[in-house]
Amino acid sequence: DRSELWNALQNLPKDTLKLFSLHFEKGLTHHEIAQETKIPIGTVKTKLRRGLIEARKLLQEFNTKKGIIR
Repeated sequence: DRSELWNALQNLPKDTLKLFSLHFEKGLTHHEIAQETKIPIGTVKTKLRRGLIEARKLLQEFNTKKGIIR
């Protein structure tokens, strides 16, 4: 369920969550996010990439707790 996934991601830093929301929920490109947030595009890309790495770990923990994976 989508809401459960977002709840699992709440442990990410707030700025990363904001970038995730802009990218994955609103569909903005890296360039558009950089313009909207006034963050350099390289920083946007780095934060999204690091956020994805951390999100994978969180989601793996989430799925393990739900019994989806062992």
